[in-house]
Parts: sequence; structure tokens; C-alpha cells
Amino acid sequence: MAISHCHVHTNNKQKETVQHGNMLFPIACYEDHMEEVDVPIHWHEELEYIIVTDGEIDLQVGTSSFTLYNGESIIINAGVLHAVHQVSKTSVLRSLVFHPDLIAGSPTSCFWQELIHPFYSQPNRPYIIMNGHEKWHQEINHYMMQARQIIVKESDF
Repeated sequence: MAISHCHVHTNNKQKETVQHGNMLFPIACYEDHMEEVDVPIHWHEELEYIIVTDGEIDLQVGTSSFTLYNGESIIINAGVLHAVHQVSKTSVLRSLVFHPDLIAGSPTSCFWQELIHPFYSQPNRPYIIMNGHEKWHQEINHYMMQARQIIVKESDF
């Protein structure tokens, strides 16, 4: 699976119309150099993991605005409006946009009940910021980047 730049196309309700991955493997990997593009306001049914790999970025998620710095990351819940803006010309982010079914399978599975449902089902929890100060932040970043490497190395078939 190739890495692509995020090109957001939305409908009149600001829902992104791009399919991330495919029906068999619903995940896409993006790498964006922020001097090239801002990511406009949009939402989608997938979860999104973003990590800043160089510089810093400004995020708008729901009604919150904040800055993420190199090494910091965020998981944005499904259905939440969000946008990314450059702070410096050298800012780079990597992201994985994936449907919860990829991890959880069926809503009756233990994976859905234990891992996805507690976050996904809470509209008052639009995101989780991971600044790297907690061990679990570092573990999530490690595993997400490891998954990204494996996905990127695979062919489209």
C-alpha cells in the first residue's frame, strides 16, 4: 500500500468522500509535509491517528484548538470535525485512517467491547492526545508506527 498525501474532498455536510483503504482492508496511510497543504475541516466514519514527525501542527478538533509538537500524537474519534494547519514550513505529520472494524471485527466481539466501544461510543470524547509523557503513549506511538511500516511495505494485492 502506497503512502499518499491527504487530499480531502467533502460533501455539503463536510463528510469526507474519499475511501480509506478498501472493503477488505479499511485503512490508509498518509504523510503530509505541511508546506504543501493544510488539511481542511472534515469528518469521516473512521478513527484517525496522527503523529507529528517534524515541527509542529495546529489542530482543530470539534470545538477545541491546540498545537501538537514533534513526537506528540492524537487519536480522533469517528464522526468528529477536524482540520490541520501548518505552524512552520518544516512540519510533517503521518496518519493512519482506519475503520474500527479493522481492529474489532463484529460489534459483539471482545475486541469491540473492550477496545473500541469505550472510546467510539462517547461523542463527548472526541479525541485522545498522547504527549509521550505516559508509558502507554509511547507504546501506542510505537505500535501505530510499526503497523504503518508493515502496511506501507505490503503491495496493493
